[in-house]
Amino acid sequence: MPMEKVIIYGVYGIELRRKVESFLNSKYEIVGYSDTYLECDVLDNKPFFHIEELIGIEFDYLVVAIRNTEICCEVIEDLVSRGINRRKMVIPSMLTDDYCVFQKDLLKCAYEGVNEDVEVLIFGLSYSLREIHKQKLNKKAFDFSWHGLDLYYNCQLFEKVKAKTKAKTALMVFPYDYFNYDMSSSQYQYTRWHMMSVSGLDDYHNGEYLEDVLNSITCMRLFAEKFMAYYHARENIYRHKAITDSERLTLGHLWCKDHEKTFEENKEIFKAFINELKKVVNRIVVIVPPFLLSRINNPEVIEPRKKQFYEVLKPFDIEVVDLMDALQEDRYYEDVTHLNYEGALVFTEMINEIIG
Repeated sequence: MPMEKVIIYGVYGIELRRKVESFLNSKYEIVGYSDTYLECDVLDNKPFFHIEELIGIEFDYLVVAIRNTEICCEVIEDLVSRGINRRKMVIPSMLTDDYCVFQKDLLKCAYEGVNEDVEVLIFGLSYSLREIHKQKLNKKAFDFSWHGLDLYYNCQLFEKVKAKTKAKTALMVFPYDYFNYDMSSSQYQYTRWHMMSVSGLDDYHNGEYLEDVLNSITCMRLFAEKFMAYYHARENIYRHKAITDSERLTLGHLWCKDHEKTFEENKEIFKAFINELKKVVNRIVVIVPPFLLSRINNPEVIEPRKKQFYEVLKPFDIEVVDLMDALQEDRYYEDVTHLNYEGALVFTEMINEIIG
């Protein structure tokens, strides 16, 4: 398969240029450099294209390696005015955002971590990631969870490694609003780079149709593989702080607004997921994680989501353990919807009782 061709625009930003060169995925090759105010590549004497030449050059991506956002936008407008396709231009924003270094490659971790010794599979998002202390479980577990990870990606990750596991129990740690949520359609999950954690799947699901996240998707395709291999963030950091006396929370739009198309799609995904899990495990338990209900400003939105949640679960012969109101002491919480370290220890003991 031929390599895709990349041109780097911007010679002066040496640090960013070196990052682009270092982290570029091996399926892409740099065929040249360009800059409006230079006549040649003054750094490495590599092939150089004058800006007027770009319209006649064959390339797949033009990486605009300029840190200054205002200047970067001006350059892109100028290039578009010269006939360069805007969809071929990439702003390497993930290489300038420090938050990226905290993402891990979930597919790689699944390939490495799922083996015959694993007895319990855990699926979910930040609740199971941060609130189940895996080292204190009575049985060896592998946790597929990650910040903001939706049902679709939990299912896709499992599909990749299901042939490797002999686990007999699956825990699904899902809040009531989970079936109303699509990670790939959430701009927040791109701006926080949580989507980079599933970039190894090269499947951006419904995100492929959203104009405002296409640059992020292209960035991940170009750089995420080597970037995560370099920083290789793996472990979750447990939060030790306790909730403040004044802290309250209004549950967000997933609780307050129906996303009917997402809900219907997730119903079908859940059905397929359960069917595939039952080919491997003997026991499936859906666990609703605890929230500090007394600090929620709009508790009236919870009941409709709860009803919707149980509507999805009803046709399936699976266990449900609802712990939404199980821990109602402030000292167990980091914020209204997430337990701190002390709360995680208590919650983990509850999980131990569930798995036996």
